[in-house]
Amino acid sequence: MHELFDTAAVFWRPRSLAGQPLKLFRFPRHEDEKAVESDFRGLVGRANGTGKFGYVLPSPPEPGESLSMELHHPVTTARWSKLNVWGATVPLKDLFEIPAPALHLHSDRHLLRDQRQDETVRVVAGRDLRHDGTLAGPDDSSRWAMVPPDRQLRAGDLLLRRRFSPHARGNLVVAEVAADDLPLAADDSVVTLRADGRLGGPQRLVAVLFLRSPLVRAWAVGLSVASLAPSVLGDLPIPQPDAALAVTIEGLEAARSQLESWRCESEALLASVFEDESAITARRRILESGRQLRMRVDAATLLDDFSHRVRTRYPHPIAYRWSEMQVHLSRGAHEAAYEAILETAEVLLCYTALAVLSLSRDAGLRLGAVDGIRRRLSRGGSNGPGFGDWAAILKEAAESKAFRRTPDGDPLNDFSRIFSTPEAASALQRLAGRRNAKSHLRRVDAIDLPSAIEEAHADLTTLLEHASVLADLPLVQVTSVRWDTLQRTAQVDYQELTGDNALVPGQQRPYANSDLEVGSLYLVL
Repeated sequence: MHELFDTAAVFWRPRSLAGQPLKLFRFPRHEDEKAVESDFRGLVGRANGTGKFGYVLPSPPEPGESLSMELHHPVTTARWSKLNVWGATVPLKDLFEIPAPALHLHSDRHLLRDQRQDETVRVVAGRDLRHDGTLAGPDDSSRWAMVPPDRQLRAGDLLLRRRFSPHARGNLVVAEVAADDLPLAADDSVVTLRADGRLGGPQRLVAVLFLRSPLVRAWAVGLSVASLAPSVLGDLPIPQPDAALAVTIEGLEAARSQLESWRCESEALLASVFEDESAITARRRILESGRQLRMRVDAATLLDDFSHRVRTRYPHPIAYRWSEMQVHLSRGAHEAAYEAILETAEVLLCYTALAVLSLSRDAGLRLGAVDGIRRRLSRGGSNGPGFGDWAAILKEAAESKAFRRTPDGDPLNDFSRIFSTPEAASALQRLAGRRNAKSHLRRVDAIDLPSAIEEAHADLTTLLEHASVLADLPLVQVTSVRWDTLQRTAQVDYQELTGDNALVPGQQRPYANSDLEVGSLYLVL
């Protein structure tokens, strides 16, 4: 600093060693001044909480820690604390290697070429990374260089722009290197992430989605002015999905890939309409190929119909009775339809309660509602468990502290809370009242039957919508088990009882134990 300048340093010493709340406020540029002033005055008088343009931190950050508004915002910190709901979190450096850039823009600028030459590869810069996750192709501004193969990019590498604007609203740009992009090399305006060979597809996809999230952008803005340092990036905690979430994500990715394949097939078919030399051949080909594509779309569209989903994706005991009810409704058989609605509701509760009992037994959890059923059955009589018993089991499971401690993603957690929402509980209560009235011969008058059917059908639909998890856990019946003593594995033949059709082909799968019973029913978790 020039000698004509005078400098002064001010040191503040706290009156008390106890931590004081820290109040952070950002003055916006394009807001009403009175509203901003009012919010500021309110924040000054707060001991905790959040305003429109600022918030109070009960305890200040550690010395040397960033004072970024985004990094410490209560909403952001709450989301960070809940990351374990997705699964375990691991540092990015444990999932990805961060190779050094092949070239540095300044120190290696003499190696860069404006035109492609023999044995040169294109050098990717941050501007080549697109927001859609792909890489831009070569253009007049592209640079080329001779780079050894071991320092070149590989298919599947993830690229991030090292520099970003903290004021930009967009999230971090993350692009993936495709095989068609190669050969390529990265300069130092790009951070390269190379996945560990043990990283599965769903785990890798979750990591990519997380890096593109607003949460990571807030983290990056909080820790850096305008650049992603690989040393800091390596410590970023990355959520890894549990088994159930991994299966779902893998299915979503497979669905996306399949739909993309159909789209490309449709576009290719449309583009080839007038390519055949024979108009007759072209017409026949378009009709046949188009018919197959339309059938695929029609079949996929049916899944948007809730009734179709129940008939084809729910367990057979439920789907069959739902279809039977639909038949009665279509024929105008009001009494049979009303009875079928109540029977479907009872079967739904029975199935769900039995699944909860089976899963709770495996988990070592006990339900007191079972004792009452056991005592009643031990006294004999012709009446078995009914609507009220199944409802009591599900109610106890939803309210039990022991069941609440089961981790998210555990099927027992999903089953025990199926009907715990106020909407589902009210629908269940109304259906239980209708079932009790019918059991005590309090029949619905013929004049009131159409409205009773409409209301009961709506309540049953509500319960089935809340029970959509049933479609993810197939019900199977074991038909044979062949145990191989040498390989210590069993070959299991079974039928998957999904949908309203009981005539289903048999399937086979290996199983690690010999404890399956032929003829018994099992849930595939």
